Amino acid sequence: MKAVVLEIKNGVAAVLTADGEVVKTRQKCNVGETIELDRNTARFPDLRQKLTRTAAAAAAAVIVSGGSYTYTTALACSYISLDVDGSSVELSINRMDRVIGVRAMNEGSEDVAGELAFEIKNKKLEDAIDNAMSFFDGKGCFDGERDVVVAGVTADTGRRNEKICEALGRFDGKEGRPEMYEFDVSPSERREAHKNDLSGGRYAYEKEHGPFDGKRPNDFDAPEKPDGTKPPIPRI
Repeated sequence: MKAVVLEIKNGVAAVLTADGEVVKTRQKCNVGETIELDRNTARFPDLRQKLTRTAAAAAAAVIVSGGSYTYTTALACSYISLDVDGSSVELSINRMDRVIGVRAMNEGSEDVAGELAFEIKNKKLEDAIDNAMSFFDGKGCFDGERDVVVAGVTADTGRRNEKICEALGRFDGKEGRPEMYEFDVSPSERREAHKNDLSGGRYAYEKEHGPFDGKRPNDFDAPEKPDGTKPPIPRI
């Protein structure tokens, strides 16, 4: 995987991968250089808060695969998780509203994530969502009975959150499309979800409604609140 070198201290380089993740490596390199990561890498804890000042010095444009690869285009600022018929993936979105990575969120979704990344990586948000739905449809995930997609949105701004929800909502139950249930997922909830090997959307769903079986929930499946009522399923 290619990565951009952001900072070097005491022989350890902090680099930004195409998936928007910061990792550290002892490979020989220079700030601003594009390198091919080897296996001796590790997550760089709590560096995300430092990126705004680090990137100012390190985000000179570099060329990756014939294109411009900078702080603005390489860093993920928002995430969309999609749980579809047993498959669970998370899309990383940059500040240009393009998909820069697709990550498997459960065992068995690695191949799906890889194939989906080939279909939607570097595409604009609206096109990526459209292609993702067509991809899952082509995989036979939608049989026309209780079809549903649980989406979790972790966005850096309210405006981007609205844009993502609008893109998702275009496919809600239209022309044989599945119903789309969207949950706003905070960064802390997303981290907690990942600790439990869950996507942000599935974590938020199960927190409110119990286990998700990949199909549209029936009203009686929803657990009751203390006041005896059942929480509504958030539908776009």
